[in-house]
Formats: sequence, structure tokens, C-alpha cells
Amino acid sequence: MVADDLGNVYVAGYSSGNGYATIKYTQQNYCIQEIDCDLNGDCKIDFVDLAILANKWLVANFLSDLEKLCDAWLECNLAYKGDCW
Repeated sequence: MVADDLGNVYVAGYSSGNGYATIKYTQQNYCIQEIDCDLNGDCKIDFVDLAILANKWLVANFLSDLEKLCDAWLECNLAYKGDCW
């Protein structure tokens, strides 16, 4: 059994014949890498993050934060992409 840097666990075995098996266990819904403007921590940039940012309207650095959010719009860093949208 071995685990890699992404949290994947591999279990391997063999039989008395010529066959062998390797099983990969992976945790779903974990973030591969944080996104700077992911304001709610769900590893996705979406309307929830925009709503949180909108509450800071006219606060210092709002426009630069809005620019970062727009650049990363709909970015998703979940390991299992099927859970992104």
C-alpha cells in the first residue's frame, strides 16, 4: 500500500498465478490547489463568490479583487471534475 502527494492510496496484490491487481482509492471533493479568489472555500469560482465580493462594494481593493474573480470565473480545482458543475 502506498499514498501519493495528492492523497491517492494504491493497494496492490498478486496471486499464485500470473495475475495481479492494483486498486486506486481516491478521496472525492478535495481541492487540488486553492484558488486565490475562492471566497467561500468550495474550490470553485462561481456566483457565491461574486455575492460575497459584492458585499464589499466600494471597499478598498474592490476593483482589483473583482478583476481576479473575473479572471478565474468558473475555475474549479476539485480532484473529481464531475463535481465541479
